[in-house]
Amino acid sequence: MSDISEVSIQDASLYQNLEGEANSPYLLSKKLRPFDAIENVLNKLKSCGEEVCLAAGETMNLSEDEQKSRIILVYQGIFRVHSCRLDERKSDIHFGLMRSPNIVGFVDGYADMFNLNFRLSNRLTAETDCAIRILTPQMLAQKVDEHDIWRDISKILAHRLLVLLAKQVELNGYDAYKKIRSLLLELWIYPEQIRKETNVLAFIQSRTSISRSQIMKILAELKAGKYIRMSNGRLQEMCRLPKSF
Repeated sequence: MSDISEVSIQDASLYQNLEGEANSPYLLSKKLRPFDAIENVLNKLKSCGEEVCLAAGETMNLSEDEQKSRIILVYQGIFRVHSCRLDERKSDIHFGLMRSPNIVGFVDGYADMFNLNFRLSNRLTAETDCAIRILTPQMLAQKVDEHDIWRDISKILAHRLLVLLAKQVELNGYDAYKKIRSLLLELWIYPEQIRKETNVLAFIQSRTSISRSQIMKILAELKAGKYIRMSNGRLQEMCRLPKSF
């Protein structure tokens, strides 16, 4: 499956805005995503666990409590994963938008299976109606042993690590503009309906510690330079963004 079809890019002008961004974690995630491994695992486990329909806007914790976590198999839908910050703000850390087919809950499951005290409050929120199945980590490990699909699980985890490393390089240690640029690129490849419903300022604030005034200043400069067009705080158009500001 090509990167173009995965991110629903509809015309050449949109794709041209992403040229030269091959190492962006968001494009890298889609280009190298191990679809065969994910689909094989989902097919092998399609009769396991509890079948649930998660309605758009509904949120599910990946841990029911401190001792019981969930592995979520996502067969259909678009969702985002986020985690409660471990600070006084108690605001969310957003890990990004994801789509089916997918599997989430490995981190919580690891903490559960090995009795670790450290556990983040990870959550899944449906952006569209999502068809999912819920397994315990113990059930997942048992079924993966039965079907001998640890190689597929390894591919999925290796891909996640690659994307996290790319995102770390993209966001850490850079100036405010480069962080904002990276997040605008991420938002631009979201499905159009979700992108046009997303407030750009809130999107950036929820993912960085950059001040509101600095974000507004940079967005204003990008609008003045005709690099982006916004309407009611939503990103409508974007040209190729400058590498530096």
